[in-house]
Amino acid sequence: MDRLNPFPRDEAEALVRKTVAVLDRYAKLYGQQSGSRYKDYPSYMASDGFPDEDEFIKPKLFTDFLKEVLGFPPDEFTPEHSRPSGVPDFQPTDILRHPFFFEVKGSDSHDLTAHEPQMQRYLRGPFAFGALTNMRDILVYDKAGLVTGRVGLLQFYRAAKDRPRDLLDRPETRGFLEFVAQFRRQSLDRQTKIELIKNAPQPDTLPDIDPDELVATIHKVVRRLTEDARNNARDLDRRMKYRVFDQSRRKLVAELVEIAGELDRRRVQTVDDNPARFINAREGSGACPLFS
Repeated sequence: MDRLNPFPRDEAEALVRKTVAVLDRYAKLYGQQSGSRYKDYPSYMASDGFPDEDEFIKPKLFTDFLKEVLGFPPDEFTPEHSRPSGVPDFQPTDILRHPFFFEVKGSDSHDLTAHEPQMQRYLRGPFAFGALTNMRDILVYDKAGLVTGRVGLLQFYRAAKDRPRDLLDRPETRGFLEFVAQFRRQSLDRQTKIELIKNAPQPDTLPDIDPDELVATIHKVVRRLTEDARNNARDLDRRMKYRVFDQSRRKLVAELVEIAGELDRRRVQTVDDNPARFINAREGSGACPLFS
């Protein structure tokens, strides 16, 4: 075969090698996580599994797979821990080019379908597809929340080890390569990106913004900042005397003047550049625009 789903043979073979290398990489961790019972990928994944989602599967095994097999550099995907909760574990930063996400479970999660409600909830967002995996199996979900693909990663690994010569002709490999083709990082030229942006689906609803409420909220924030500055003037003076160099003091004074100008653009102040006199100015003296 010269071509397979949809990779040229040499590229398909390279993807197989990269995947096997990632899965073979953590012999020490397989032993640590299992209490020295299992020391390789196939025996570890053939077991009942372990509560390893946050310590091993997500941060190491899947992350390496995402970077080395699917081709995503670290700055092109966002892990769950860097965002608010209630979002997928991993999602590409450019969802126009990659309209999918990855949800990762531990090896003790044998029944991946138990997490279908979670996948369906995420798919109500801007994603067209989602992949759910415990690094033993992979389920692919479409926008409707239905399983459209299933990859036996453990079966694929065993076939790669046991029957390498006819591996590219085997159904395990075909399913795996189809998954990679769908979820790998896609290169994008300028014209294609323009077309993606132009044809991107628009949100069904935009939040209604009440201008009066927005202005009231801004004033509330400004009042709190002003009160904080007034209440902590002495502490600020002490810190400026003992912990800040002269150049930094003057810079801080300039920033305070700029803030004062934002609070009241009608007022133009000539300010003493001595930080201590500026901070210690009495309210109404005109030396400190925050308190005048």
